[in-house]
Amino acid sequence: MALINKVAIITGAASTIGAAIATKFVKNGAKVILADTRSCQGIADKLNEDYKANHSGAEVEVARAKLCDVRDPFNILQAIDEAKKAYDGLHIFYNNAEVHYDDAPPIDYNIFKKTMAVNVESVLASIKYAAAEMRRLNTDSTNRGCILCTGTTDKVLLSGGMMPSAYSISKTAVIDVVRAAATELASDGVRVHSISARYGLAPERSMLNQTYPKANDTTLDAMFNKYKATKVAIAEEVANKAVELASNAGFSSMIEHELNVMIPRPSAPGEASDDSSVQSQTQG
Repeated sequence: MALINKVAIITGAASTIGAAIATKFVKNGAKVILADTRSCQGIADKLNEDYKANHSGAEVEVARAKLCDVRDPFNILQAIDEAKKAYDGLHIFYNNAEVHYDDAPPIDYNIFKKTMAVNVESVLASIKYAAAEMRRLNTDSTNRGCILCTGTTDKVLLSGGMMPSAYSISKTAVIDVVRAAATELASDGVRVHSISARYGLAPERSMLNQTYPKANDTTLDAMFNKYKATKVAIAEEVANKAVELASNAGFSSMIEHELNVMIPRPSAPGEASDDSSVQSQTQG
């Protein structure tokens, strides 16, 4: 199992993606803290029951729910303390908590502040505190742990004003945070990665008109229809990539890895199209 004896914290664990990641982590040998503002007790109970059923009735807790508001750094510290108390370690921290308000331009400042607090500021805090614990708890100075962050294809697909929002701005910031943190923590043996997936969001046709005002309707229709026809990532695919990156097999000489899962990119008029289904960027 790829994550045997690993301890993970997953924020936003009550979401479909969060639950899928938790399930896949446990199946690969990890023990998990499920952190969310919503109760994850049902998910934790199911994971523990399934583990017992698959291991001859073994009374072993592999998942624990923890109420956590990532906007409060103290809550993040409490989740880390829970991992140490329950499972005596911390090897993986997955920043999956996020908010996405329906904020058409112009961007409302209050919505922007709320979005940045959850999507960016909490990531900064969790990287700081999780990395400190990984350095302290884990003796292998070349591979002390892994911090994962949820990105979005918005920052690739919807840049340049195609669909500006507080969410897409925040996720662009997360990618830059990942790059900076990965560089800083590489010498400590802590890897930092981001995973970006398309979950079905399509750019509005009217937004394409605004972005490419000189393009004719035939060209814009082709761009829009091509985007809608591309493959959407499902939760299990994202979870599989998370296991791969969090495992010892995910360790390499790279200092940062941005993985874009199932990226469809509409091409600007006159631009070569990009048909790749999985793209990754490494730095270092």
